[in-house]
Amino acid sequence: MAALYDGLIDASLVTGDPKYLATVVRAGRQEGLQPVPRVYLVDDRPMEHAWLRIILMDPEAPVLLQTLQDRLTPAPDAPDVTYGDRRTFGDRVRMAPPALALLARATRDQRYLQLADAEFKAAYDALFDREAKLVYCDARFVDMRTPNGRKVFWSPCSGWVYAGLALLLDALPNRYPTRELYARVFRQMTDAVLATQQPDGFWYPNLADPKHVPINETSGSALFLVGLASGARSGLLERATVWPAVERGWRAVAARKKK
Repeated sequence: MAALYDGLIDASLVTGDPKYLATVVRAGRQEGLQPVPRVYLVDDRPMEHAWLRIILMDPEAPVLLQTLQDRLTPAPDAPDVTYGDRRTFGDRVRMAPPALALLARATRDQRYLQLADAEFKAAYDALFDREAKLVYCDARFVDMRTPNGRKVFWSPCSGWVYAGLALLLDALPNRYPTRELYARVFRQMTDAVLATQQPDGFWYPNLADPKHVPINETSGSALFLVGLASGARSGLLERATVWPAVERGWRAVAARKKK
C-alpha cells in the first residue's frame, strides 16, 4: 500500500488532478497519519513516507510528528532482531531512509539524516555486490547460486533499493555530505539495471540469471521504472540513455495490467 500511496501522490502532482492525492489523504486520516504497530519489521516502515509527504503539505499537521519521531528512531540492536527485521534486509533501503529524510525536513532535526546514513550503510556493506552492482535480498543469498552457477539477485529486492535511492535523493538537501555517495550507488545500479532489462521490456525475477525463473513480472520492473524515470527527471541520469528503457518497460507493464 505504501508504494501505491506514493504513486497516487505523484499522479496528482504530475497531472494536477487532486483526486489521487485526496484518496491518500482520506486513507491517512483514517489511520491518523500514524505508524503501524510493529516497530522493527521493515514492511511496516514505508507507510510513514506517504504520511510525511502529506504532513509537509499541510501546515496544520506538524502536531502529528511526535509519534512518527518516536517510532522512526530505532532502539539499539537486540538479539532477537532477525534477518527480516532491520538492517540485514535489502528492502530496508526503501523502507526507512526516505522517510527519515522527510522527517528531518519536517522537524529540521539533522539527526534523522544521520540515522538514514547508518541504516543505508549497514545494508550496503552487507548486501551490495560491488562486481554486479546489484543487491542481495538478505544474507542468505550472498553465497547462493542457481543451477546455472549464477548469483541470485531477486528483481523486486534490487528494485526496492533502486527506487528507494531515487526517493532518498529526492528528499536529501543538495549539499548533504553523503548525497554524492547515494548518487554514485544509484548510477552504478543504473548500469546494471539497463543491462538486465530483457528484450520484452521486463526485468525477470533473477537479474543475474533470467533463465533461472524465465518469466516476466511486474513488481521489480515497475520499481526499476520508478528509479529510471526519477533519475531522468532530476538530471541524475542522462535522459537520452535511460528513456528508451523506460518506454520499453512502461509499454510492457501497461500491457500486462490490461490483461
